[in-house]
Parts: sequence; C-alpha cells; structure tokens
Amino acid sequence: MIISHKYKFIYLHCRKTGGSSVKVSLARYLGQQDLMLGAVADCRAVGIMPPNRMLYEALQSPSFSASKLLLKGKLWKFVSVSNKKKYAKLLGERPEHARAIDVIRSFPKEWNEYTKFCIVRSPWEVMASEYFWRRRSQKHQESFEQFILSYAPLEKSEMQIRKELNWNIYSINGNPVVDHIVRYEALQEDLRLILCDIGLDWDGWLPSAKSKSRPANVANYRDMYNQQTFEKVREIHRSEIEYFDFKP
Repeated sequence: MIISHKYKFIYLHCRKTGGSSVKVSLARYLGQQDLMLGAVADCRAVGIMPPNRMLYEALQSPSFSASKLLLKGKLWKFVSVSNKKKYAKLLGERPEHARAIDVIRSFPKEWNEYTKFCIVRSPWEVMASEYFWRRRSQKHQESFEQFILSYAPLEKSEMQIRKELNWNIYSINGNPVVDHIVRYEALQEDLRLILCDIGLDWDGWLPSAKSKSRPANVANYRDMYNQQTFEKVREIHRSEIEYFDFKP
C-alpha cells in the first residue's frame, strides 16, 4: 500500500497483480513523508530508496540494533519487517495489502480527499502466480492441483480466507470503493492516465519484482488447470469474477 501526501493518492496493493513492481517504480517519485508498506527490499535491489519516513520509523523501533543490522547487511529487511509490524496495529496483519475498510478507519481524511486506485487481474492468473510464489520456499512441493483444492491463504479459517481475497481489499459490502480500477492486462496505459490526472509524470518503467518465482518453461497459466481446479477458483473468487466478467 502507498499513501502519498505529495501527490494525494492511495494505492491499494492487491496480491499478485504486479504491485511490488508498481511500488518500486513509484518510489522514485514519492515524497519523503509518504507511506509505503512492502517492496522495500525490491527497491534497494535496484538502487532505489524508499521514502525517508520508512527508514526513520524503523529506526525508532526498540528492537533496532545498528551494530547487528549494519554489520550483517540486514538493515533493509529489518526496515520492511518493522514497518509492517507497526502498521499492522492500524491496518491488519498484512498492512502491505491493507483493505479499504481499514484504511478508511485509520486514515479517514486522506481517504476522503485523495485519489484511490488498485490493480485487478484474472483470479485464475492470480492463483497460478500465488502457487509459484509459495512453492519457491516449500521443501516438499505440492502439485498445482493440490494447492488449488486445499487452498487456504495463510492457513486460516474459511471466514479469514474470504476476508483476505483481493476483492475485499478494494470493496466493502460487495461494492468497489476506489476511484479507479486498473486492469492488469492494460497496466501501464491505465496507470499512466491515472497518475497524469494527479500531476505525476510517470515514465512507465516497471521492474520485474518477484517475477523470478515462476519457471521460464510455464508459458500459459491455462495449461495448469483442469475442470476441477478451474471450478474451485471460480467458487473462491466468484464475486470478483462476476463483477468484472473475468474469463479463464
């Protein structure tokens, strides 16, 4: 998530929609007091500094130890984790993917005055991307079919699963509440128009943040599905699929 006071916008980061790449790109323009949660390590990997606010707030943490973090080269990982822990109190346990309902409660003035946008992507694509992202750190790797049929984000209850869907990041009571919704397949074009309207002359650059988790030999996510897994995704993401008329 980003709350930019400099450009007066709020970006809600839906999972597996290119959000880390967008954050890294936009970090170059953000004001030093802007709030950006997540993608800190991705920024530093390409030599971009996140807003000073994120570093300053992390250094105020009682668990900060300059000698340990600087010598071990773990400063930016600490900044990312520390930021998320701090804002979890306001925005839920995954503040980098904060839901609109929590942002409204915690930042009502900004929500009412700033331009709000998010990026959406076909849930069938999202689930394929999520599978490869989780698989990168699994010792005993499950098949895609096993992943889909047993899907439970963060291994939570059914109620929590529904709460953590992308749909619930940008909608409340079944209705989207952001000003603009960017389609993943038209990301650069749509995002440029939104940013232009708020006075940000974006150059369109998007790094490949987190893209290395997908094997190069997987050309088409559709080939990963069978009828059972296809229907399971439709069931889980029904609200979003029906609202946007997403096709597999």
